[in-house]
Amino acid sequence: MYQARRIIILVVGFIVAFFLFMVLAFYIYPVINPDVKLGHNEGEVYLYDYAQFGPQAINELKKKVSSLELEVNEKRAKEMKDLALIDSLYQLNLSMEDELAAFRMGSAKTGLTTSLGKIDSKVAEVTKSLLRLEEDELALIVNRLDNSELVRIYNTSSNLQREKLLRSLEPNKVKQLLKSVMS
Repeated sequence: MYQARRIIILVVGFIVAFFLFMVLAFYIYPVINPDVKLGHNEGEVYLYDYAQFGPQAINELKKKVSSLELEVNEKRAKEMKDLALIDSLYQLNLSMEDELAAFRMGSAKTGLTTSLGKIDSKVAEVTKSLLRLEEDELALIVNRLDNSELVRIYNTSSNLQREKLLRSLEPNKVKQLLKSVMS
């Protein structure tokens, strides 16, 4: 019994001595090593600066992460709009190339009317796909077209589509288009 009591006292003594040594080292270490200071300076984190890792820092990090997520979402939305614009321009380019090839091939009057019927259906398809876009996206495309292409698109579109087309065009383009259609 005397032996067990002595071992318990020694173990408790070592534990208490260890904790006292840790507390003393915590307070004496900055005095011994002056390079390590409490606090921070110019964004550098020093030893013993536990406030830097507290709830406030976590909230700031969450705000930064959420702002970065918003930026990523905005960039994705812009990318999708750009892809839609590229796709529409590609379809328009293909239809114009087909139309050009049809005009080059049709030299006889009957051949020309047959190719015009095919071209009108292609123009109608392109018109439908173009006028499904939002007005700001549509404006980017139709403002680059020449007047003859705009007249064909205008002639193959319905009244609501014509209004949308006219709203998306620049005023000078609207003026030219209406002069061509009216004459």
